Amino acid sequence: MKLYIDFETRSTIDLRNVGAWRYAEDPTTQIICLALKADNKEPLIWFPKWVTDSFPEIKPRQTIMDKGITTLLALAEEIHAHNCEFERSIWLNIMCNRYGFKDLDLEKCYCTAAKAAMHALPRNLEDACVIMGADVKKDQEGRKLMLKMCKPRKPRKKEKLEDPNWHTKTYWYEDPKDIIRLAEYCKQDVEAEAALDSRLADLPASERKVYILDQQINQRGFQIDTLSAGLFLQELERKESKLLEAFRELTDYQVDSPRQVTNFINWAGIRGEYLENLQAATVAAAVKEVKDKKVKKALQIRQSMSKASTKKLDKMRASACSDGRIRGTFLYYGASTGRWSGKGVQPQNLPRPFKHVDKALDFLHKILGCWI
Repeated sequence: MKLYIDFETRSTIDLRNVGAWRYAEDPTTQIICLALKADNKEPLIWFPKWVTDSFPEIKPRQTIMDKGITTLLALAEEIHAHNCEFERSIWLNIMCNRYGFKDLDLEKCYCTAAKAAMHALPRNLEDACVIMGADVKKDQEGRKLMLKMCKPRKPRKKEKLEDPNWHTKTYWYEDPKDIIRLAEYCKQDVEAEAALDSRLADLPASERKVYILDQQINQRGFQIDTLSAGLFLQELERKESKLLEAFRELTDYQVDSPRQVTNFINWAGIRGEYLENLQAATVAAAVKEVKDKKVKKALQIRQSMSKASTKKLDKMRASACSDGRIRGTFLYYGASTGRWSGKGVQPQNLPRPFKHVDKALDFLHKILGCWI
């Protein structure tokens, strides 16, 4: 038996920013519903206890209880999902750790997105279904509802007036009618997954082994030095603060930041230096050519601040799980050639370590360790 599954979830953190594994383990992440489709049968819906306890009026057709899920898992020879790693992360961190279900057997897990990618199709479920002429299409209205319900909303004026502690609480879109509608959208997704799966040949045995290895690598992840990342961020912020103040002084406080492109260019023009733009190549050439010393120094500060980007370090800290490991950073068949591509922190794009890295880290800890 083939079993197709799909979760709808909500959280205070953004899945796109932190990745599936960090998202799944966050205490604010909750399952709203789970759709399950066995072979050619009608999809079933499961609601977690917080939904059934909070909204007893929610009794849509074709619901399934905990025992029913356990039975389906025992009977399933294959468990399919689109972007299956997300479903696996939610299953492990929430279905297992919070609700006591048995974890999914990786050897039984199949991903329709991975299969689509191997066949040179888009990973997007709707696009792949359209290309393959599948009967089932994605529900766009349901998608809009999902995007609304997956994140907190702002408290309403009445809620603020009635509760003096409103600022300590999280507010959600959770109208019972919307939850039922979201469940229908979730059921439509598993129908689309099944339709796409039936139109594509399975991964060859050799590729299947590669996919399983990919999932094992992504679940294990890699350890990062969160302490050093924090120290580097502190030092870079301190350096940037000094550079900003020096820049403002150079411009007589007419430009607040070298990132204010229009103001920077206008200020340089007043001093007789014309800059077409502030792209890296333009700035590098201008530093060698400009005559005005203040403009030259201001351009050098812009170069320094570009080099001191903290985006990679910020991404690492945001994506790290509670054990300090970053997971889910490799995308199976990310390129049409079959090679991996990166997700999140893009580990393939990290610079090669330089030979004095240990000395640099030791120095950083000695100088900045007292700031923690």
